[in-house]
Amino acid sequence: MARWTGHTRLDPARALAHLLSPRPGRAATLAGSAAHLAAGSLLFPTAYALLFEAARRADAPFGLAIGAVHGTLAGLALPLAHRHRDQEPAPGLFGHRLGTLTPPGLLAAHLLYGALLGHIYVVP
Repeated sequence: MARWTGHTRLDPARALAHLLSPRPGRAATLAGSAAHLAAGSLLFPTAYALLFEAARRADAPFGLAIGAVHGTLAGLALPLAHRHRDQEPAPGLFGHRLGTLTPPGLLAAHLLYGALLGHIYVVP
């Protein structure tokens, strides 16, 4: 929502396109969108489930803690997505150069994601 209201210029699909392709364009952005969807619906839920199983616990607070680590790693890795200096300025750590709401929004999204997964996952 922050992107739609102009408070951030962070585009996860485009950031992934920069990571996946030496020359990102429309096809690379589509691949970035697919990668973001796959990561958010398959890869990361599996990783979270493995952590829930290892801890023998799944609840919103534990998911929130995992989400905090996930969001921190994402924020620290964001500068790696800037490989093409001619296109736009480097995002900086946590994307602070992409808008005022980028760093807190990035963390909040990952915290909410982790809390939601912790809430809905059931450890048998």
